[in-house]
Amino acid sequence: MNHDRAHETSATPSNTTPSSTTPASPGRKRLSIIAISTAAALTVGAVAFGAWSRTDAFGSAPTPLEERMQSLVDAGYPAALASVTEAGGDHVDVAVGEDNIEEGTKATADGEVRIASNTKMFVATIVLQLVEEGLVALDEPIDTYLPGLVAGDGVDGTVITVRQLLQHTSGLPEYADQVAADAFGVQETYISPRDMLDVALEKPAVFAPGERWEYSNTNYLTLGLLIERVTERPLYEQVDARIVEPLGLRHTYLPVPGEMALRGDHPRGYHLDEAGELRDITSMDPSFAWSAGAIVA
Repeated sequence: MNHDRAHETSATPSNTTPSSTTPASPGRKRLSIIAISTAAALTVGAVAFGAWSRTDAFGSAPTPLEERMQSLVDAGYPAALASVTEAGGDHVDVAVGEDNIEEGTKATADGEVRIASNTKMFVATIVLQLVEEGLVALDEPIDTYLPGLVAGDGVDGTVITVRQLLQHTSGLPEYADQVAADAFGVQETYISPRDMLDVALEKPAVFAPGERWEYSNTNYLTLGLLIERVTERPLYEQVDARIVEPLGLRHTYLPVPGEMALRGDHPRGYHLDEAGELRDITSMDPSFAWSAGAIVA
């Protein structure tokens, strides 16, 4: 079994993935939950039904979490996976649906998947570690660390702060709606972080920094560049050294540039093509997601 999920902190899916956390029942100890659909936000369609895969920690009757996972499959996801750990160490793994719709094999809870925007937790953690180390200040303009890089129509890196990037209050325009508009078009294409930032900065600012909140992957793309500039090391190394290795997360990693295949056992990932047909997109270059959504766990 992949035990990473018994140790990782609470996470919610990306903004493009249905929420898969379930409120704890009265009296239940606080739970740490990671629940993601197959291949995270890239998996859609194909109703499939499967048996539960779990420990006996919560008895034999279906739990609210299991019911929630099944509802995702009923809604059209090929599979849904979740892992829950109680404060005392008891845990339960849930896997519903099929991990390969061509072969009809049942999903298992220990498969590696692309965790999409849960990646942002890792990036935010590293930034806060750098703050603690005195290398970054939350209310310092991003231009202090990336001089002249964040600039455009209404975009001023001398005003946008690190805190605003972390909190999605910077007003930076989105890059992913253009870069990844065609998932199959970028499936085998490497796109550099700088190129993706340039795409975003071709558009005007969405609002003035700090004026309001709006989700933008460009915020965390920029934070990835910040981490690399301050540490003078690749982001994937920082993820390993600062989070993965200290916590013993044996199946968690940020793919290195050019790495398209998942390293361990995994369910297949699918995406709807223009004809509405499911196509396998398991092997892909995740560079378009990078610090905003490329981690595998």
